[in-house]
Formats: sequence, structure tokens, C-alpha cells
Amino acid sequence: MSEVGLGPTLGLLELGTLFSTVLYGTVLVQAYNYYHAQFKGDSTIIKYLVGLVCVLESLHTAVLWIYLYSRTVDNFGNRAALNEVHWALAVSVPISTLIVLFVESFFAYRIFILSRSPYFSVLAVLGLLVRLGLGAAFAGTSIGFKINTYLEEFKWLVTSALAVGAVVDVAITVALCIVLRSNTTVQPRTKQIIDKLVLWTIETGLLTSICAIIEVILMQTKDNLLWAFFFFMSAKFYSNSLLASLNGRVLLQLIQQDPTSISRSLALQSMEARSFSQRNLEVHVAMDVETASDPTAQHQQPQKSMGIS
Repeated sequence: MSEVGLGPTLGLLELGTLFSTVLYGTVLVQAYNYYHAQFKGDSTIIKYLVGLVCVLESLHTAVLWIYLYSRTVDNFGNRAALNEVHWALAVSVPISTLIVLFVESFFAYRIFILSRSPYFSVLAVLGLLVRLGLGAAFAGTSIGFKINTYLEEFKWLVTSALAVGAVVDVAITVALCIVLRSNTTVQPRTKQIIDKLVLWTIETGLLTSICAIIEVILMQTKDNLLWAFFFFMSAKFYSNSLLASLNGRVLLQLIQQDPTSISRSLALQSMEARSFSQRNLEVHVAMDVETASDPTAQHQQPQKSMGIS
């Protein structure tokens, strides 16, 4: 590890933390929008769930920055330290799996509400609990190890945790699509809402699943932290998918009320912009004509133009 360049190690560590922090900011913005939206009918459990996810994301981001600080400041110039499992890195794993547990449990509960069958939801939650246990085992056994040594000796543990997560992600995505499609009616507005929900489900489910698969593949490589780049951001993907599904109901409400309301709103804004530009042009033309007919007004013209602008 000490012989490799800093690009595949420290550089990826910094970039992963940076992008993870950006996604954390997106989580906070979406949470703010959720609490200030018109979702007055949401249960207290969902509101607490959003708050809990934000708290866990704050802790997750904090330990990532602690880990980055320890590698770039406390161990400045010490390349060998990049191959050591710091306690902050170890703690970030169970926090990340805990976020996944809450987010995916929400989607599993949504499947239960739509299908009225508890079997799949129970199996999904059990799989998530297994992943949480594997993440806790990583936190308890990895401190003091070299990263490449740990990935060799406990490859089964890391691979199993990521594989279980990927399987649960894909299963929940497929199950949600099937349940939503089975509830499709012949009403055009309802069909449009169902299509939008299916599209969002596929997008969020594939994103998290692909991220987990990439982590499994990259962890097989040695002497780089490319896997950490995706691992640091994976929890943020889940949190953003939860909040996006909650906040996306505003758009679905507009579609349900009037499918053309969004298009009309955009067209109205465009018409208002063109009208403003036309009025502004007419004012400038009138002023130019007035200036040409009255030479004494030429010295006052720049002041008038600046006032209108």
C-alpha cells in the first residue's frame, strides 16, 4: 500500500468524502422541503423517520470527515496509514447499514400496504437485519487491521453484507413494480401516476443495487480505495431515495388534479417572460425616439436607461 500513488488512495478518499458531503446537503434540503410541504396527513412515525435518517446521516458525514482528517492531517505524509482501518471508518459501516435498514423497511412497509401480504415484507426486513448484523461485525473486528489484510481474511463477511443488500434492493424494486402494476386501472390519470411511480422505483432501486455490486467487485482489487468512493456515498443514495419518494407526491398530486397543469404553468411563465421583454423593448424604443427629437435630453438618457435596467 505504501508503494502506490496517492491518486488511487488518498485522492479517492477525499473525492468520496466530498461527494458524500454534497449528497448530505441534498438530504438536508429535501428534509427541509418535506417538513414545509403540505403533507399534514402523514403519520408521526414517518415524520420521525425522516428526522432519524437526517440525524444518522449527520453522524455518518461526521465520522467520514473525522476519518479524512486523521488520514490527511494527523498522518500527513504517512502513506502506510492509508492502509489502516481507523475507528471512524469502522463505525461508518453500521451507521450506513442502519440507514439502509430504516429506508428499505419503509419501502417494504409500502409493499405490505399495497399488497396486504406480510410475507415479502417480513423476509425483506430479515435480510436487512442480517446486513445490519454483518455491518456491526465489521465494526467490531476490523479495528487495528490493515485494510487489504482484512479484506483478504474476512472477504466472506464484507461480500456477504454487500450481496445481501443488493439482493434486498433488487427484490424490493421488483416487488414494488409488480404491486404497482397490479393496481393499474383504466383511468388515464391513475395510469400516469402509476407509470411515474414505477419509473421512480426502478431508478432508485437500480442506483443503490448497482452501487453495491460495484463495491463488491472493487473490493477484490488491492492497494487502492476505489471501493471507498462508492461506499461513502451509498448511504446518501438511500436517504435521498426516501425523501424523493415522499416529496414527489407534490408532483403526483398535480398530475391527479390536472395532468396538463404543469405544462400550462411552464407555458404561462414563458409568456410572462416574453411579455416583459416586449414591454422593455418598447420602453427603450420610445426613449430613443424621444432622444432623437429632443437633443437636450441626450445628456439625461444614460441616467434614464440605467434607472430602467
